[in-house]
Amino acid sequence: MSHLNRRLAACAVPALLLSISCAGPGPQVPETRPVSLEDPYVVSPLDGYPLTAVVELEKRVRDAHTDLVRGLEPAEVEAAGRQLLDEDPGFHPASVLLAQVAYLGRDDTAVVELLKPVADELPDYAAAQLLLGRSSERAGDLPAAFEAFARIADTSGLALRRAEETSSRAIEIIINRLRDEIERGRVEGAEEHLAWLETWTGDSWEALEGKRLVAVEKEDLETELLVLRQLTVGSDDSAIDLELARRLGHLELEIGDVRAGLEQFEQLAVHYPDDPELGEDLDRAKFVWRLQLLPPDVQAISRKGELDRADFATLLFWLVPQIRFSQISNPPIAADILDHPQRDQILRVLNLGLMEVDETLHRFDPGEPATRLVVLRALLALLGSSDRELACLAQAEPLAMDRSRGSVCREAARCRLIAEAAECLPAAAISGVGALELFRVSLDLLGTGE
Repeated sequence: MSHLNRRLAACAVPALLLSISCAGPGPQVPETRPVSLEDPYVVSPLDGYPLTAVVELEKRVRDAHTDLVRGLEPAEVEAAGRQLLDEDPGFHPASVLLAQVAYLGRDDTAVVELLKPVADELPDYAAAQLLLGRSSERAGDLPAAFEAFARIADTSGLALRRAEETSSRAIEIIINRLRDEIERGRVEGAEEHLAWLETWTGDSWEALEGKRLVAVEKEDLETELLVLRQLTVGSDDSAIDLELARRLGHLELEIGDVRAGLEQFEQLAVHYPDDPELGEDLDRAKFVWRLQLLPPDVQAISRKGELDRADFATLLFWLVPQIRFSQISNPPIAADILDHPQRDQILRVLNLGLMEVDETLHRFDPGEPATRLVVLRALLALLGSSDRELACLAQAEPLAMDRSRGSVCREAARCRLIAEAAECLPAAAISGVGALELFRVSLDLLGTGE
């Protein structure tokens, strides 16, 4: 636009501004505030107002808004707005009018303070949401800006466009805040951000990922499994995060659909044939799948969070063929298993000397926790009784039950039952899943893993 045209356009403004833009030579009145006469965010405070108000109040707020956009001194418009609120503290358009004065003065903090309560109370109130969205954006709070615009996107083309323009960055900010809360161990804060994502993005990837992170932090395996299924449904395994795909497989094996877990690792093995960890995962999945042939009560034991001694003896009986088909000859006396439902399984384990009985009290203590020391001793004794000469047991102490804690841990590490002796934790309890992994490695060593 030429200089002349700009002056002609300026001369079209109301008379109040003529002395500024169209006057000839003479003193100029400085402009004291940035005024946008066509600012699309400064609409009538009555636009979209969902409540019924006194006609006189509506007229006064409409007139004050007209004065504001025509350039009336902001202090006078502010005074009119405050008088309206004095007369009716619940008249929301007066609060919007005051916020518009603050907005034109670039006081976005004041705008947010004025409009946040109004916008939360009246989510469909267009005049409030538009201004709150724009001021939040100018203040750098993109999630709040997106939320305000999104609330009225169905009725305002401007709000719809601005919601679309701010959505990506707003969602990114919220998921980053959620991750930060998780890293700090603040689950409640993370759940607040998750609620935002679920409200405004539905089942988006970001909402599902946030839900997964919260579930992991809360050790909620069931929810984590459900979310991972949603994240990976319809996806080619080569196109999704490998660690998420592996985690899904592990959870299916542990608490979900074992067949689905096996199929998951079979598919991953096709995409990553040279990954040794996936090879281990597939072997583990095949082993767990074979457990489906066991009686339901034994399968239930294999999924327990903590095994007792009777549980472990039962797993020994069912998972090791030479125990299951052995003959009972002269087992030690254990008076406390005579009426136990797993008595026969325990007797065969005791008959082979794989678990101990208190010889003084003649007690097996079937309900006591099966410690890792008990489990590792039994499996090392089982390996030692094999016809195979295992190199990892070349220097083992001859009597399994006489092995010290230190030697048990060292031998277990040499036989790869555990990664290293420092991970032994002999006094700790063991879960069914943990015991199954030790059985899998042991049976592979015995040649009965397939």
